[in-house]
Amino acid sequence: MSFAINLDALRERAANRIANAANAASRLTDSPPHASQLAALATSHESPSLSMEQAGRCHAPAWSESEIRVFSERRDRLLRWGYSEQRAESLAERLTLRDREHDDRGTCAECQHGRAKRCPDGGPLPADLLNRCHSFKSAEV
Repeated sequence: MSFAINLDALRERAANRIANAANAASRLTDSPPHASQLAALATSHESPSLSMEQAGRCHAPAWSESEIRVFSERRDRLLRWGYSEQRAESLAERLTLRDREHDDRGTCAECQHGRAKRCPDGGPLPADLLNRCHSFKSAEV
């Protein structure tokens, strides 16, 4: 008996679970968990999309021309890096909310290392995780 396993989909789901758990942990402390600790936290089932409450904060008041331009640039870069359209838009929208709330955390998807899909810390890349990483190097222009 044989069956096909989509390893990329499994890796992405695992990375998202790790990212969501670490994101929850990073809200509790200013020091981000080390990559080796992220796997132990991978028990969250939080959606990568904004909640209704977050979407309300993100879209009210309406976006400025500058916010629309930055959102589009982020979404387009993520699409070039291989993200699905839904995932790219969700993350770009989350980053717009992050900017509006003056949150100083970044994501692996905004980092030069994110394109290489390899973190210099040696851990998995939790691309959707808002965190404070000492190896962060902005990929945004």
